[in-house]
Amino acid sequence: MRVLLAVLCANLAACSALPGSELLPAGRGAPPDDGSLKWAVNIGFKNAQLPGNRQVSALRESSGPQPGDWMVCFKSDTPDQNIWYAVFFHANVPIVTRRAVLIDGCGKQDYRSLEPELPHWPRM
Repeated sequence: MRVLLAVLCANLAACSALPGSELLPAGRGAPPDDGSLKWAVNIGFKNAQLPGNRQVSALRESSGPQPGDWMVCFKSDTPDQNIWYAVFFHANVPIVTRRAVLIDGCGKQDYRSLEPELPHWPRM
């Protein structure tokens, strides 16, 4: 039994010394552009059938077990809606949209309107 264990350990050590077997961190892709971000949020908002207007958080890097390289949260501006969604991107490609979970931190984000507000003319 000890001989078998020694042979297995020697084989494992030999395989780990091969070039190219090192674990290298994967590179992070470029952040998505505004067009891809707006498109993904609009589709996610429509699919979730949320009322009101779209609000988004700032784009930020995903972390840990989250999919993709980048993420953004979105929600409705309707006061009785306390549901957040997260969209994950790899470069310009949205790879998954789902209800936000605790690790996404969507409840702690500041939100702004997805579309810029129209200018208001001064009242006379």
